[in-house]
Amino acid sequence: MARTWNTASDEVHGNGVNPGVDLYHMAPLHRLVEEQMNTELTPADVLERAADGFESGRYGWIQGISHRRMRDGTDRYCSTGALHYEAGLRELEQYQEPERSLRIRVYRDADRALEKTIEFDGHGGVAGWNDHKAENLAEVIEKMKEAAKNLRNKEEAR
Repeated sequence: MARTWNTASDEVHGNGVNPGVDLYHMAPLHRLVEEQMNTELTPADVLERAADGFESGRYGWIQGISHRRMRDGTDRYCSTGALHYEAGLRELEQYQEPERSLRIRVYRDADRALEKTIEFDGHGGVAGWNDHKAENLAEVIEKMKEAAKNLRNKEEAR
């Protein structure tokens, strides 16, 4: 069964929908992800969008958990959570192959690029760095921008 969005009744129909999903917030996200699917998304784009999301205050930074919606309705993401979100993986179940594989690959490549940039030798890669070594949000933003720049420079060299 294909998924459809019924804005009149605020319901999502289709396989695998959790009845506990916050449907009020899902509609704008659904449209955002559809818009992202219509463009070629690169790992550098994901890193830049995540840095911008933090820098602009569109969402906040958190340690110890991938994502949390706060009581005031704002979202907070760790470094990997922001990459996951910006790659469009939050609503992954609605996509079929090859879109699903593309989104996962773009996320993983962005995560690997950030991991190379942070040079974290501890356990847990980017998530471990975010939770145990990253000192503040400014450092996270700086490293995301640096990783995106490194990827763009690689692309130009080709």
